[in-house]
Amino acid sequence: MSKNIFFSRLALIVEMFRNGAHLTFDEVLRKLENKSDSEEDFVISKRTFQRDIKEIDSLFGIEIVCNRSTNEYYIKEIFSEDGKIRLLEAIEITSLIKSSNETAGIVFLEKRKANGTEYFSEIIKAIKNLKVLEITYLNFLNHSGKSSIRKVSPIAIKESKNRWYLLAKDSKDEVVKSFSLDRISKLEVLKDSFFVKIDFDVEKEYQNVFGILKSDEKIQNIKIQCSESQYRYLETLPLHHTQKLILQENEIFIISLELIPTYDFVMEILAMGKEVKVLEPKSLVQEIKNKILENLAQYS
Repeated sequence: MSKNIFFSRLALIVEMFRNGAHLTFDEVLRKLENKSDSEEDFVISKRTFQRDIKEIDSLFGIEIVCNRSTNEYYIKEIFSEDGKIRLLEAIEITSLIKSSNETAGIVFLEKRKANGTEYFSEIIKAIKNLKVLEITYLNFLNHSGKSSIRKVSPIAIKESKNRWYLLAKDSKDEVVKSFSLDRISKLEVLKDSFFVKIDFDVEKEYQNVFGILKSDEKIQNIKIQCSESQYRYLETLPLHHTQKLILQENEIFIISLELIPTYDFVMEILAMGKEVKVLEPKSLVQEIKNKILENLAQYS
């Protein structure tokens, strides 16, 4: 069985019921048979199906139950957090793309290396069972260009800007760090190596920042002027949960945010170019100016 077949199967099961369908186990099995091929066999026993729907509830917050009078299964309730839905979407997309016969000439991806979703299965199981991971990791700050082997205690998987990260405590210095999954070339669950559950509230640690970099600096009240086209984009995909529109005048839109302006945030603002202008605080305005001047100096 491939590393991802378990999660692909879960995604397929959810897909069957998302439109309000009521299906018996035999009907589910037939659909799984139809999705199977020489590389991926999704056929399972009823006992495995029962385990799968428990995993779906645990991982994605989607409760699938059985009507005992008709022996039909259906989604009773979806009480999933946004992060769990994003995880499900990532797995569904990965499963869809693998079906090359179905997507050829329809779905086009950027030509770049895999994003590390193939490690989801092992990481999630390691987190649940408090197992230590050994990873071979390429740190871009290491100028030698060589990968290092790390033993880490996994805490969570986090998404940021279309990249997936493993949040884990590094045994080297006992510090919680983020490891980009696309820079992990090898990952192994150490079967006989366990760790004590780590007290680390992911939502709390990242609630005041944009991106993957954490900071202990003070939260700033940030005001940004946007063009109308850029605001419409930010309206549908906010930079942060604190984003608010505080002024709209003709074609000028001003938004406010309450967060710590980390390196990730500064780079995101710079990427918007002339479509945005930071108004406050002055320290951030100066930092943006300095970055622009440094960039201009490259072309002098």
